[in-house]
Amino acid sequence: MKKFIQLKEETINKYSSHSGFLLLKKNLAKEVIIEEQDIPESEYVFLYLVMINNVIYDGNSMSFTNELVKEFRKFESLVDMFFDTVNLNYSVHMDLKILLTGFLVNLNALSDASDIFQTTNSYLKDNIEKKYPHILAIWYKILKNNANFIHTYDMAIKLTVFTVSKMNTVKKVLFLIMGPPAVISYSKYLALKNLPQKTEAVFLLNQPFKPELIEKMNIDLIVCNFTVVEPLKNCEMYFFSNILSDVEWSNFRLYLDEKRLS
Repeated sequence: MKKFIQLKEETINKYSSHSGFLLLKKNLAKEVIIEEQDIPESEYVFLYLVMINNVIYDGNSMSFTNELVKEFRKFESLVDMFFDTVNLNYSVHMDLKILLTGFLVNLNALSDASDIFQTTNSYLKDNIEKKYPHILAIWYKILKNNANFIHTYDMAIKLTVFTVSKMNTVKKVLFLIMGPPAVISYSKYLALKNLPQKTEAVFLLNQPFKPELIEKMNIDLIVCNFTVVEPLKNCEMYFFSNILSDVEWSNFRLYLDEKRLS
């Protein structure tokens, strides 16, 4: 006896008219050997919803089905509450707002298939609780008071992970490093390794500090391993010792993580 996925009738009716669902079903009909009438509609709907879990959330290639985009209004207010609480600039972080809203919309749709999509594992919880307790507390409060997810705390964990992974207030970093060739080469490797994705690195190696040149480069952060007599007024600076130890690079990465939501 064949066993199929069981979904609520309202869930089937809700998603079976989606253009993405109809396209999926049409394409499957060309490939599946089993007679179409032998497969219940719930099976197709479940597959359609699970495919949402594979959406790539990227500012340059956001992908949401047309019908789910219409659901944005229901969750946009939650994201607005978060933005207002942490004082994020809407114009600067518009991509993040769209991504967070889409993430909530898609997770809500997945929840119609099973609330298991709202859950996460204990290892991730422990890490997020230690690294980002402030952001986690904000999301949990927002969801607890304004949403009806079954696993509210787990959802707050997921949103915290998503938020810190997509936030990046440092777009362009200038590395001013002094030292012998071996130190310079290794420092450049570690700099690129520790920078978040989409952060541009500029290197001025064994060169003097020239404020008039740097001011024209639109730098967000300057990292250097020597003393600067007159730091730039409009650009933050991060100082290493002249040794550039592995511990310092680890601390630098933590510093960048903290700045994502500063």
